Amino acid sequence: MKPLNTLRVTHLTLALCLAGTAFAGPIATIPVGDLPHFVAVNQTTNRVYVSNLTGDSVSVIDGASDTVIATVSVGSLPEVVDVNPVTNMVYVANLLGNSVSVIDGSTNAVVATITGLSGPYGLAVNSITNQIFVSDGANSVAVINGATNTITTTVPVGSYPYGVRVNSTANTVYVANGISGTISVIDGSSDKVTSTFTLPQGALPVIIAFDPITNRLFVTDDGNEVVDVLDASAGTLLKTITGGKVPFAYPAYVAMFQPGKTVLISDDSISAVTEFNESTYAATGGLTGGSVPIGIAVNRTTGKIYVAENGNGTVNVYTQPK
Repeated sequence: MKPLNTLRVTHLTLALCLAGTAFAGPIATIPVGDLPHFVAVNQTTNRVYVSNLTGDSVSVIDGASDTVIATVSVGSLPEVVDVNPVTNMVYVANLLGNSVSVIDGSTNAVVATITGLSGPYGLAVNSITNQIFVSDGANSVAVINGATNTITTTVPVGSYPYGVRVNSTANTVYVANGISGTISVIDGSSDKVTSTFTLPQGALPVIIAFDPITNRLFVTDDGNEVVDVLDASAGTLLKTITGGKVPFAYPAYVAMFQPGKTVLISDDSISAVTEFNESTYAATGGLTGGSVPIGIAVNRTTGKIYVAENGNGTVNVYTQPK
C-alpha cells in the first residue's frame, strides 16, 4: 500500500540530474518534521504546508523567509494536505487518525477535526464551491462542506481510492482507485460518478495531477512503475511516461510545473525529480540535491518549487532557471 512506502530504506541518492538541463541546486533546505510526505502552497498568503507522516504534524513555512514559523499537531499519520486560498483554511487527511484536520491559516491552529472516516489518504479542495473531497478506505469519497466542516454525503467509487484531484472550474473530481486500476469521475454538482476510466492492465494508480490548459490527467501508476497520461474528458490513454535517462522505479508524485508545458515527477526510490515536456513527453531537466523526494508544490507567484525530502526530514526549495 502506498502510504507505507516511505518506511522503506533507500541507499541511492543521485548527485547529478538524470535528464536534460539541471536546475540549480536548492536555494534553501528547511528542516521540518519526521518523514515529510506531501506539500501544499497558499499562493495568496505565501505559506507552505508540509505533512509530517510519523510526526503527526504539519509544518508551516513562511515562503518569504523559507523558515518554519509553526508546527501544528494533527491526527495520526497525516498524508495529503490541501489549501482553500479563499477561506485560508488548510485540510489534512489523517490516515490512521480516521479524520481530517482543519487548520486556520491565519492562526495556525486546528479549528475542527472531522471524523467518521476510515483511513483517509487523499483530498482536494474546490475553492469555488468550498467543498473538500476525501478518499476513504471504505471505497468511497466523502464530501465535506467547508462552511460547516461536516460530511454532507459519500460517493461510492472503486477499490482503495487514493489520490483526488479537482477541476474547480468544471466542478469535476477525479479519484485514483488503487486496487481497481481505474479513475472515477465525479460530478461535483450532483456528487455522482459520471464516468470510470480504465487504466492499462496491472495499474495501481495513486496520485493524480490535472492540467487545465491541455485537459490532461497525469497519474502515477505504481503497479507498472510509470506515469499514465489521459485525456481528462474521454479517459483515453495518450502516453505512458517510463522515466528520463533512468527509468522510473517508484514514481511517487506528479505536479504541474508550467501548465500546458511541463510537469515535475518525483521518484523516491532513485531520489530524483524530473521535468517532462507535455508536448514531446521528453525529460528536459531535473532538481538536484534531494533525498527520497515525495510531494511537490509550486508557487507560481514567487516562482519557487517546494519538495518534501522524506529521507532527511527537510523541504528543498528551488527556483525556476531563467
